[in-house]
Amino acid sequence: MTDEEIFERKKELFECAKCGACCSVPGYVFLNIKEAQTIARLLGISYGEFYDKNIRKAGNQHILKTPFSGGCIFWEDKMCTIYEARPSQCRTFPYWKELTGDHKEWKEIEKYCEGAKRIKF
Repeated sequence: MTDEEIFERKKELFECAKCGACCSVPGYVFLNIKEAQTIARLLGISYGEFYDKNIRKAGNQHILKTPFSGGCIFWEDKMCTIYEARPSQCRTFPYWKELTGDHKEWKEIEKYCEGAKRIKF
C-alpha cells in the first residue's frame, strides 16, 4: 500500500474518540448565525443573550469567546456541553481541507487526537 493509500484509508477509518483534545487546544471556533441560534435553543436562552455572553466578532466572522485557559468555552468536565448542537467546524474536525490534504498536518493531529491515534497500519 502506498503512503497516499494509507493516508486516504486513515481518513476513512477515523472515528471521534470524544477525548476533547481538539476542544482543549487554543484556537477559534467559527460559527454562523443559524448555528448560534441552535445552540441558544439547546441552552434554553434567547439568541441575543447567547450572542452577548458567548460570541465576539472577528472581522465579518462570528467566533466563540475563548476562556483564559484556551480551548472551547463549552468544554467542561471532559465533555462538550453543546455536543448535539456543536458548530459545523467541530462536527467536521479533522476533515478540514487544510488538514486532510496534507500528510504533515495529519501527523500533527495524530500527536493529540485519540481518534487519529487509534488508526494503525
